Formats: sequence, C-alpha cells, structure tokens
Amino acid sequence: MRLTPFPFCATDWHSLPATRFPGDHGWADVRIQSFADMCIRLIEFSAGYVSDHWSDKGHVAVCLDGELETELGGGRSIVLRPGMTCQLGDRSGRHRWLSITGARLLVID
Repeated sequence: MRLTPFPFCATDWHSLPATRFPGDHGWADVRIQSFADMCIRLIEFSAGYVSDHWSDKGHVAVCLDGELETELGGGRSIVLRPGMTCQLGDRSGRHRWLSITGARLLVID
C-alpha cells in the first residue's frame, strides 16, 4: 500500500460523530477519518448485526472488541476475535459482516 503524503495527526475517535447504518438486522455506528486517498473507520456493530449488502471493497480490519464473522462469497466464513485482523484486496471476492454478540473494528481502506 502506498500512502499519499499528508501531515501527522492524531484522532480522538470519541470526538467524531457516528453515523448509524441499519443492517438487515441490527445496526453499525461508523466514525470516519479520511486522509488523501485513505479512509479509516471505527465501526461498532450491534448484537445480532447482519449486513444489508455484499461488498467487494478491500479492507484491512482489526477486531478491537467482541466477535465479527466475515462471510465470503464462496460460502467460507472467518470469525474475528479481539487482536485478530483480516485483509482483502479490492475486487478479490465479495464478503459481508455479521455479529451475534456485537463487535468493534478499526477498518482501513
């Protein structure tokens, strides 16, 4: 990954407003910080969350709390627990997120 130059900064995630996105079940509260061509999101998923769409956008995601299942288009799924990451390149396959217990992720794309 190449990062377009931008100056050093620190993000106080609690000071950023959250936007709530409903899923097929539950919701995801998303806080966003953007830099040049990079986006960093702190996402809090409710218990019982099921995404309302499939995505083929690439991500690097770090699970901070809870458990989040990444369901892949081919039928495979991976459960992320605190301290785990997942990495997927753009257009490398469709995926969606689900959480039985709720979760918090830091997502970079």
